[in-house]
Amino acid sequence: MKIHPIGPAALLLILFLLSTAAFAQTTAFNFQGRLNDGGNAANANYDFQFKLFDALAGGAQVGPTINQSNMQVIGGVFSTTLDFGSNAFASGNRFLEISLRPAGSSNAYVVLGARQQILAVPFAVQATGAVNAQNAVNAQNAVNAQNATNAATAVNATTAQNALALGGTAASGYARLDAPNAGGLQLSGNVQQDSNANGLPKAMAYIAGVDGTIFRCYNGTTGSTVAPCGFTVTRPLGDVGVYRIDFGFPLAGRFPQITPEYFVVGDFNKGANFKFNGNFLEVFTFISGSPNDTARANFVVFLY
Repeated sequence: MKIHPIGPAALLLILFLLSTAAFAQTTAFNFQGRLNDGGNAANANYDFQFKLFDALAGGAQVGPTINQSNMQVIGGVFSTTLDFGSNAFASGNRFLEISLRPAGSSNAYVVLGARQQILAVPFAVQATGAVNAQNAVNAQNAVNAQNATNAATAVNATTAQNALALGGTAASGYARLDAPNAGGLQLSGNVQQDSNANGLPKAMAYIAGVDGTIFRCYNGTTGSTVAPCGFTVTRPLGDVGVYRIDFGFPLAGRFPQITPEYFVVGDFNKGANFKFNGNFLEVFTFISGSPNDTARANFVVFLY
């Protein structure tokens, strides 16, 4: 009594059935074969026994023994469903051993030739537990997206839920568009930029002329809006309109804009000019057309 594979056409059918089983996330797969009895195709009922091993000969049995009693063989062809459990194809080689006897016989099972190696498709059952995507929900195209929820196209987004943790920072700390392609930008919190970068104001300050107090301010390198924002103002010449401002970062390449507060003295207006002195910005306030070339005045300074 011999068992033979069905041939190329049937092999394609077997692979199709196995692929369908894997897609449905079940550990069962279909197995077909051809049985000859005395050189002729068998036509009878038999008791089959299927065992899975980790070696072609000897080795250890993997999973349970599957008994299929009174299985019909027609024209030498038989078909059955085998299920060795979820861990049977986790790793390593697997070989199928088939034994049979006439249906209802009390005789011992007869092993049919050498074990047959199970290749490729049954290992797809391991995809039901998707390695490196444990507990992932809708993690399309995710690589190592463990515990990711809705982390579409996430790479190494470990424990990310709806991308709330981006690089260790909550998404609320990032700029976002009001709607896709809407062009509107909504920010929460203060904007900051490195002191050596361009594009944003590096400093803004509203300064009192009487004593150099900073009323309001913004430090573009730290995002601070709490006065004095890391700035200091001194009056090196005493109680006159000369103010020395230290912003706490280098001023090379920066552009200042100074605007004195509106104030009319007789027929004269107040004005302001500046100069760089190392890492300080010096501001001079004055009354235009007046012999008094420096006079205290409130002013606003912008630094770009």
